[in-house]
Amino acid sequence: LSPSGKLVQIEYALAAVAGGAPSVGIKECLCTELEN
Repeated sequence: LSPSGKLVQIEYALAAVAGGAPSVGIKECLCTELEN
């Protein structure tokens, strides 16, 4: 979390998808795949 309480990793993933690049994140048994 950032000092403002936002999930910065989620924002980076959403920005990558908006840019047209598929993104996959895996951490502690949580898998998220975002594709535009």
